Amino acid sequence: MKLKFYIILCLLFSMKVTAQQVIANAGEFWNNSEGSLSWTIGEVVTETVTTASYQLTQGFQQIQEGYLVLSDNLFLNDITIFPNPFSSEVKIQTNYKHAVFDLIVFDYQNKIVYQNEILFSPACEQLTIDLSVLDAGYYYFELTTPLENKRFIQRLIKLKDD
Repeated sequence: MKLKFYIILCLLFSMKVTAQQVIANAGEFWNNSEGSLSWTIGEVVTETVTTASYQLTQGFQQIQEGYLVLSDNLFLNDITIFPNPFSSEVKIQTNYKHAVFDLIVFDYQNKIVYQNEILFSPACEQLTIDLSVLDAGYYYFELTTPLENKRFIQRLIKLKDD
């Protein structure tokens, strides 16, 4: 009896509750004065509630929509971001002598976790950026040139802080 109790107790404490999310390639959202409707292909139906006037089917909603295309690297050989993996700081080095870039760092959920405008000049061909506040995980670094409409994207791994 005690063994069964301990097994059940261990199972209860080892369970982990995580939020469920659908990642899909199609869906839509409509909104008007009477209400809103959203749908996602692949969405799981969890419950349906019906009244005299309305029917509501609940499911898991995709909380954001974002696209990241890694094939858009237009100047792959002109920019280097290192080290990879990193623990607190990354260095960005470029062959451009005079350039302004918009730097955006996305996490794995495509949320912006860092954003800044950076300037390279003959006196500054390498910049160091402190990202020690970020959690360990995968991050996408996107550098864009506002004037030339070029984009560079690289995935880096942040290690746990020591």
